[in-house]
Amino acid sequence: AFYMLQLQVKIFAGQDLIPLSLQKSFPNFIFAQAVKATDIISSVDDKINIVGLLDRRKEAEFTISAGEIIDGLRCGLKIYGAAEIGALRARECSEMGMVGVGKIYEQLEKSFLFRIWQIIFHGQHQLHPRL
Repeated sequence: AFYMLQLQVKIFAGQDLIPLSLQKSFPNFIFAQAVKATDIISSVDDKINIVGLLDRRKEAEFTISAGEIIDGLRCGLKIYGAAEIGALRARECSEMGMVGVGKIYEQLEKSFLFRIWQIIFHGQHQLHPRL
């Protein structure tokens, strides 16, 4: 039997970042409020295949963590990140399969200070070969 995979795409950006024309161009996409903690796991539960992260909820008590993104990737989600929190998490999780896009991600990718911060923050005791 041939099964057609139905793609479910959810973009976390907040309504102020998503122009109405984009929403009209992609009527099958789910456009959601900016991301907060637990949204990735909820997306897995909701049978979403592809997630785009653009912004975080500033009023949220906890923002999305790299660990939650890694859990989503392990569950089979394809996760893209751009702009604010998406680019940051994409840079942190790129080796696990998250894809970063856009100018902010490109700047993080090139940033020596970001690499040093990662080493200190994550407690790594040796330099990664990509550094």
